[in-house]
Amino acid sequence: MMPVFVLIGYVLIVGISFVFNQASGMQYIQESAHGGSSWPAWMIVAVLLGTSGAVLAVTTPVLAATSRRWHVMHGSGLLLYAITLILTIIFTQSRGPWIGGIAGLLALSTIAIVTIWRHDRRRQNPRALLWARILVVKGFTVVIAIVALLIFNLSDHPTIVAWRDIPYVGRMGRLLEVDQATGLVRRLIWTGDEHAGGAIGLIRSDLTRSIIGWGPETMFVVFSRHYPPSLATIEARGASPDRSHQLFLDELITRGVLGLASLLLVMLATFRQGWRVMERADTHEQRLLAAAAMSAIIAHAVEGLSGIPIVATLLMFWIAIALIIVLARLPETAPAPEPPLPPEDAPAPPRRARRRARAPAEHAPAASSPTPRPTRLAGYAGIVVVTSLVSWQVNIAPMIADAVYQRAQSTIDRPSATMDQLIDGTSQLVTAISLDPRQDFYFLSLGRGLLAISAQRIAGEGLGTPSASAADLDALLQMTPFTLHTLLRQRDAVELLELAAMALERARELAPLNKDHYANLGRMFLFWYQQDDADQQLLIRAESWYRRGAEIAPQDVTILNEWAGVLLRLGRIDDADAVLQRSLLLDPTYLDTAVRRAELTRLRGDVDAAIDQYLAVIAREPHALDAQIIALARALGETHPAALARLRDGYVAALAVAPDDVRIHAIIGLLSDRAGDRERAAAAFRAIIERQPQNLEARRNLTLVLSGMLQYDAAYLEARQMLALATPERVNAAERAALDRLVEWLDGQRRTTP
Repeated sequence: MMPVFVLIGYVLIVGISFVFNQASGMQYIQESAHGGSSWPAWMIVAVLLGTSGAVLAVTTPVLAATSRRWHVMHGSGLLLYAITLILTIIFTQSRGPWIGGIAGLLALSTIAIVTIWRHDRRRQNPRALLWARILVVKGFTVVIAIVALLIFNLSDHPTIVAWRDIPYVGRMGRLLEVDQATGLVRRLIWTGDEHAGGAIGLIRSDLTRSIIGWGPETMFVVFSRHYPPSLATIEARGASPDRSHQLFLDELITRGVLGLASLLLVMLATFRQGWRVMERADTHEQRLLAAAAMSAIIAHAVEGLSGIPIVATLLMFWIAIALIIVLARLPETAPAPEPPLPPEDAPAPPRRARRRARAPAEHAPAASSPTPRPTRLAGYAGIVVVTSLVSWQVNIAPMIADAVYQRAQSTIDRPSATMDQLIDGTSQLVTAISLDPRQDFYFLSLGRGLLAISAQRIAGEGLGTPSASAADLDALLQMTPFTLHTLLRQRDAVELLELAAMALERARELAPLNKDHYANLGRMFLFWYQQDDADQQLLIRAESWYRRGAEIAPQDVTILNEWAGVLLRLGRIDDADAVLQRSLLLDPTYLDTAVRRAELTRLRGDVDAAIDQYLAVIAREPHALDAQIIALARALGETHPAALARLRDGYVAALAVAPDDVRIHAIIGLLSDRAGDRERAAAAFRAIIERQPQNLEARRNLTLVLSGMLQYDAAYLEARQMLALATPERVNAAERAALDRLVEWLDGQRRTTP
């Protein structure tokens, strides 16, 4: 019954936690295009299946293991399980598991046939010749299959090329594909490109680390110096792989040559033990069990040549090794000798004598168990205490901390999180840090939470003034939840920014090779500078962190470009040009580099050449300038209206491809207004309103443009319609009051203007 109680307890814990998180509004599940947000339904199905299995295990009668019915039911269940596993592997469309599964099945059949053949040959069984013929036929079949697979992968015949596009089947025709899709990703991770050496370059970069490795879960941070920039054109830009997608390369990176050698020795020793088991086994069942375990190890190794060993496969790998070890330690079975029969003419002992002979055994004193000594009990107690403390520090506390962190993270990541929710999430992060202060990403999230609170504080109250006392992150981490809530509500935004910088710095100290910590510190100080552009030191600190991040990740064009942007703000145009040239060399396809080079050209005074570069960018991606279009319009509006009109015409050309793109219409309206073409601006904002009648921003812009054209009657009517749409759900009280004043002013203008 113990599994039933464990299942019930697990379901209760998960159910209560889920209900609590949903009721408190602390859990936020983001929708994903890849699915996964429907996990409660799958959880319910799993619980029902588990409960059904537990009920059947308790209620159904126990059959004797030797009965035919038991064998039929047991074999049918295992067959169904095997078919389900095979179908699951097929539906993944992942070539690694396919190849590993095929290799495992081939190894199982080969080992089993060879073992049975040798066993029958030693006993001079006539079936040995049959097994030898089967082995030869199997070998020819495997060779033919390999040749066919090579033809399927290498042939350019139209029919075979068409077969490669067939779902599932076509995946086997792309085993040698290394120039596109996942094959290219693996090749770049393994060998790199002309700018960086990839995983092999990482292994060869440090002799000591080549021997002992970098440690588990470290590739994400140590790979930055060897990241091939070509990988960013396929995978998420700036994301560093945490695995090399190759079992033996992963071993070399995490545990070095010593670790890989130990793994190979374990596998070889296991095969040696498995072969001995099959040599001395008395039954075919034992031989097949050992062969299955060895085949599982082979399947894992072959699948690992192009895949990532995960928890499920690693568990089966070590279970297979343990199974062979257990089989090897089983004693050899020998037929038990039969007791000798008494002579037929021997007289039977009298009944009383037999009873007297048994009496001493029946009344023999029981063996007394030794009384535990106090020192032994104290030793046991000490072991329990030490084990409990170690378990708490190593296992239990990190698990609780991670659960608290996940809940806090889901709160902070909510797009519509309120100030109270952000403060609650930040308080939970402090709790997670108190449980496990060694995790750098806990401090990273704490910095993000403090930054989000400061952003809302800036929007409502401004930057504020720093306190007389210096900010102290350690003191914040020691606060009670009530004190922490009070502090976060009372401190100005500038003090929260100082605490956020300290939290991000602590994350960097814990993981100094993580390039993201340097970039995040640079972004934080750049954000701070944008709120207080009078403090040039903030920009200098941002530049310093970006420069150090570029030293950690010299091939990361995202960090390089952001660093160049800060250099442009500092007026160091030549330095920014050198950084952008380096970025362009690493990744010529990165559009952000072209945008920043156009900005550099404009700052050097060649506006016409800059507009040409901007137009080339817009032709590739019309929304590439969305983030800086307002600043660009402000910079060019007064001094270069003709250049601004040229830029506007580039967006007009982009409308031919996307005529209903309201953002392009809005940019056209903005640029036309700044260039002095208010008629064209009004037409652009009207085009938005036709497509989105509820768009308050477009109506406000149209109202202002009409007012600038002295068309106060039309502006007043547009403002009245905008006021009708400005419900309390869409605007706050201050915005509503501003709209009321605008309508009142326009009403006065239209009455007084002839």
